[in-house]
Amino acid sequence: MAKRKDPERGRARVPVRLLACDDLGLVQGVQAPDYTRFEDAKVVSRWGEADRRQNAAHCLAVSACTEDDQQAGPSGFFLVAVGRTAGRISVLDGQTGQLRQTITSDVSSIALEPERNIAGLRFLTTQASGGPQLLSCTHGGSLQIHAPALDSNDEVWERLAQWTVPAEVSSMAVSEDESCIALGCEGTEVNIWDVRSQQRTFLAKSAKPNRIGLVDLPWCSAVAFMPGSESLKVLVGTGKSKLRLYDTKHGRRPVLDLTFGEARITCLAAETSGKRVWVANAAGQVEEEEAKENAREQQAAAGRDRDRSKKQSKSRK
Repeated sequence: MAKRKDPERGRARVPVRLLACDDLGLVQGVQAPDYTRFEDAKVVSRWGEADRRQNAAHCLAVSACTEDDQQAGPSGFFLVAVGRTAGRISVLDGQTGQLRQTITSDVSSIALEPERNIAGLRFLTTQASGGPQLLSCTHGGSLQIHAPALDSNDEVWERLAQWTVPAEVSSMAVSEDESCIALGCEGTEVNIWDVRSQQRTFLAKSAKPNRIGLVDLPWCSAVAFMPGSESLKVLVGTGKSKLRLYDTKHGRRPVLDLTFGEARITCLAAETSGKRVWVANAAGQVEEEEAKENAREQQAAAGRDRDRSKKQSKSRK
């Protein structure tokens, strides 16, 4: 009788490659031998020229391969979009890193430089036209959708839509069905917008005060929708090392509030199962978290801390 294959073991033998961008403007490909050996990861490619002032990279998006695209090579053809300073977006060949197009986000020329920087990018794949569309958001709160113009052979990209959202945007996520956009801001709690109506559908409340009545000022530095939740659950990472899970069906406050490391959370990526989440922070930590189990442990620890503090206060009295 043939043995059943373990999907986790099969996945462990496949090399894993990550793309990352930095403040110098470089895009680096980092590859690990397999899923279980990230400590052996090495930089295998580096694209671009280092220029912190003119070419800094603030965010990155990768397009999906189609069946036709996959004929272009063994790994399939895909695009990489890099959001840079002054509202510029570089569209690169995902295999070679060659620059294919530069898109200039249509933002006010009188806006301050930081407000024009690109804070969020996402390729849209479920649009009726079937061609590539790129959703971008500036730090100043300008949301735009660009796509190649007809009969331009992908050489000219035109703006299809534009609307304004709260400023100080630091992160952006798009739901699985691409109907909703979640925005993380500095000074505003996470808010969710409907793509078609361009209206806000959800604005979170701040977390409850701690034991001495203090509440952290809002700083949503990373955000991600949880797969399989029908756009109802969104995970937020903060500049204060907090991981918060919101369920829009059960109110505007977080249903879970955890701590990850001691630095600003910079990136979140939920696996398709919805059970594991990749978390990265400004200190260079990249870890895979079991959302449910860790949440229970954190809640139990928080409960023990509360009980301990209550006993201490009673003993003082």
